[in-house]
Amino acid sequence: GDIAICLLNAQKTSGRVVRGLLHRGLVKALPFVQYIGGVAGYRDTAVTLLSNNFWVAVIPGGVDEIQYHCTEVGGKAYEVCWRSANSGKKRSGFANVALQMGPGFKIFPCFCQNGEEMRWNPIVDLWTFSRLDYAYGALARICPQPLFWFMMQLAQIVAWVASNFGIPVPVKVTQQVAEPVVVEEGDTPESLTQKVEQKLQALIDEKQGRRHRDYSLALRDTWRTKKQA
Repeated sequence: GDIAICLLNAQKTSGRVVRGLLHRGLVKALPFVQYIGGVAGYRDTAVTLLSNNFWVAVIPGGVDEIQYHCTEVGGKAYEVCWRSANSGKKRSGFANVALQMGPGFKIFPCFCQNGEEMRWNPIVDLWTFSRLDYAYGALARICPQPLFWFMMQLAQIVAWVASNFGIPVPVKVTQQVAEPVVVEEGDTPESLTQKVEQKLQALIDEKQGRRHRDYSLALRDTWRTKKQA
C-alpha cells in the first residue's frame, strides 16, 4: 500500500511517469505488476528509463531489509537497513545507476509516515513480541551454507504469506520527501549509498519520531489532523 502511495504521488507531483524497480523473482511470479508500472530490477533497465525522462523508484534494501526485520529487529519498523544478508555489505545498486547518470543527478529519499501502522498483523506482532525474530535469526546465522540460505528464503516466504493477514487500520498515511542527495564528482557507490541512507533515516526520525510501531500514536495523529482540518 505505501509503495503505491509513493509511486502515484511522485507521478502526480513531478508530472513524469514513474517506474518501480521490483525484485526479479516477484516480476516472474506476479507478471501483472508490469501493467501497473513495475519492471524487473536490472541496472541497465534503470539507466534506460532515466535516460528517457522517466522517474525510477527503488527500495534499496529489497528482500534483505525484510529479512532484517523478520529475523533480527522485528519491532524496529522504521529503521533503515540496506545490508546484504549474504555478503554483509551495503546494497548499492541504485548508487551505481546514479553515478552512471553523472554529477548533478538527484536522488529523493522518501517514506510513508505511519505507513507501518496501515494494517495490524497479529501474526507479525506475536512473532516479534515473543522475540522469535531474534531467536530465528540467531539460529540461522550459526548454520552453515546452504542451510543459512534456505532459512533466509523460508523467512521471506513466511513473511510474504503472513503479510496477507493484515487488518486495515484507519490511520492517515503521509508521504514525506527529503531534500535531494545530489551526485557529486568523487562520489563512490559506497559513499553515495551512505549519504542517501543517512538522509532517509534522518527524515524518518524527524517526521515519524520513533523507530517502532505504535498504533495508538498513529491513530492519535490521525484524529488530531482531522480536528485541525
